[in-house]
Amino acid sequence: MHDDRLQPRPLYGIGTVARLTGVKPDTLRVWERRYSLGASYKSPTGRRQYTQADLEHLQLVSALVANGARIGEIASSE
Repeated sequence: MHDDRLQPRPLYGIGTVARLTGVKPDTLRVWERRYSLGASYKSPTGRRQYTQADLEHLQLVSALVANGARIGEIASSE
């Protein structure tokens, strides 16, 4: 039996996160693979599931990139 109290409930799929951050889903996948910036959870079928904290973090990263910061520098400074 699965106990939802063991982890915060994921709230957002990649399409929603892409829309709310202005970052394309393909770019989000690359950031996750290269820089470990991504979803906290994956469903049993492998779908990314983003928490509110994940979303807010990606919104910050997206804003920094939009203002000229390099993603590699942002990711390595965390």
